[in-house]
Amino acid sequence: MRILATLFPILGWLLIIFGFIDFGVSWGLHLDLIGWPFSAFAAGISGSVLLCFGRQIEKDSQSGSSLKFIRSYLFVFVGFIIFGFFFWSIVNASGLLGDHGLYADQFANQYYTSGTEHLDQERYSQAIEDLNEAIRLDPQYANAYYNRGNAYRKLGLYELAILDFDAYIRLDPDDASAYFKRAYAFDELGQHDRAIEDLDEAIRIDPTYAVAYNNRGVAYQSLGERELAERDFQKAKELGYVP
Repeated sequence: MRILATLFPILGWLLIIFGFIDFGVSWGLHLDLIGWPFSAFAAGISGSVLLCFGRQIEKDSQSGSSLKFIRSYLFVFVGFIIFGFFFWSIVNASGLLGDHGLYADQFANQYYTSGTEHLDQERYSQAIEDLNEAIRLDPQYANAYYNRGNAYRKLGLYELAILDFDAYIRLDPDDASAYFKRAYAFDELGQHDRAIEDLDEAIRIDPTYAVAYNNRGVAYQSLGERELAERDFQKAKELGYVP
């Protein structure tokens, strides 16, 4: 018991020191050492609890009271749970256990955010790399498919874009913009009939989708359907679309 009374304060101080370092690096250098946003806070709290437990265990072990002796064992048990949970959380958050980590969804969010930033800055290849990881970690991440589809579309990889919009629509079938984006890819591949089908759906979901009317008009025009094309161009204009 005396060994544990010494060990717990050591572990406590190590966690507290780690918490200060993690907080300092995050605040001063804007670097996330662990990948877990609350690691510094959790380290400080866990370390403080272990320090208190260590001191109490030492007092109880010296008292000779059987009740306090039992309480010491309880503190030891709880202390090891706290330290074990913190250590396990850090290991998982750091990615050392790969896809089996408890925070795989958090990593997916980080890759999604990074990929979206690359997409906004027109770094499409980098965006695809990060969004690949987001989807690998969370295969149900609908928005990651959507943004990767946009990145593929911007690179002219329309077949891959269509596959991603297919996946997104399966997960979120009521988003008019996904049908619109997939229609664009179909149109670029010369599949005007399929583009019109998607634009029909986009307009069904959002009857005020002015640019969808315009693009459907373009698709009709490509098929030689001038009357239908003119009708859509007129509707787009009524809704405020400006070419």
